[in-house]
Amino acid sequence: MKRQIFFSFTIALLILSLNAPSAPAAPIIRISGTQPAHTVEVLELDDWTSLGRYGEGDTFRTFCLESGEYFRSGRTYYADISTAAVMGGESVSDPLDEKTAYIYTRYINGEYAGVSELDVQKAIWYLEDEDGGVNNSLVSEAAAAVSSGAWSGIGDVRVMNLWQCYDPQTDTYSGWAQDQLITVSVIPAPSAIMLSSVGLLAVRWLRRRKRL
Repeated sequence: MKRQIFFSFTIALLILSLNAPSAPAAPIIRISGTQPAHTVEVLELDDWTSLGRYGEGDTFRTFCLESGEYFRSGRTYYADISTAAVMGGESVSDPLDEKTAYIYTRYINGEYAGVSELDVQKAIWYLEDEDGGVNNSLVSEAAAAVSSGAWSGIGDVRVMNLWQCYDPQTDTYSGWAQDQLITVSVIPAPSAIMLSSVGLLAVRWLRRRKRL
């Protein structure tokens, strides 16, 4: 019995090692359009990475977190997902405000159909302490939601940090460009899915041997 379990575990490790990438890879996106909102197109994803809930060929609308950082429309960038803007007015990074997450969640869910994207952008800049921000009705709505307990934390919203350069050998980024909003969803890692599948196959094989 122990030999059978050891054999199954060895097979699982072998499969994982054969499918493991030799070096990490960063998602590549193209961002286009002018303010207030921009369209992001996911161009390339390594087999072992994802960009939030989006796959290759997907597009989504987003907003800038920084009013003083810029990118070139139509250009490609490397993307990294975090919970803070890079060099966003702080010594290193500026954590995403939960009220900003509330507003973007409602926007991405189509709940701001009658609201201009310019008002959304100005509300976000205000909450992130950026120049050009306006304390409008969206800010008041978000503050009320947080104050009442109807909203807490940043939910599925994250920060998509855009970079001009990426080194796959050291898995490091350089040349920051801008910080955008993105939504994510929990997706099991490929290694976890594969290990689970191999485990199920091993259990079935052992049960079949017992019947024989």
